[in-house]
Amino acid sequence: MRATRRIPAGLPKLILPLAALAAGCSAAATERPVPPTAERNLHFLGLIYHQVSSRNGHAPASTEELKPMLRRFGYPEGILVSPNDGQPYTFCWGVQVFQPRAAGAYPVLAYESTGVGGRKYVVDAMLVVKQMSDDELQQALRVK
Repeated sequence: MRATRRIPAGLPKLILPLAALAAGCSAAATERPVPPTAERNLHFLGLIYHQVSSRNGHAPASTEELKPMLRRFGYPEGILVSPNDGQPYTFCWGVQVFQPRAAGAYPVLAYESTGVGGRKYVVDAMLVVKQMSDDELQQALRVK
């Protein structure tokens, strides 16, 4: 009598999405890279801010502390400049990203210096990127 192999019931459910993902990845590799946006830049910079805080045991105090981590992850220094207004992002140095806070009150890590149309992109300690008016930003900057 010959033994037969049974396919586990959940295996097709696992394989199909992985195959679709692999097919999508190979197609994406042939496409042009997506140009940087202020939103994407600020999200990455927020991640780098978190990484530097974790690695150094304290919040970064300058862009010089961010640059080695930027290079390590393959980001050019140009990411420090907003493609919207052409100005370097403004950072809030010394923000303790791992310090517990009241729900919904997260300090700003970085934001566009000038922005466009009276609105600036901002990233907070929870890595949420959103646009704010100058008044909204000033209020958010008061959160410590």
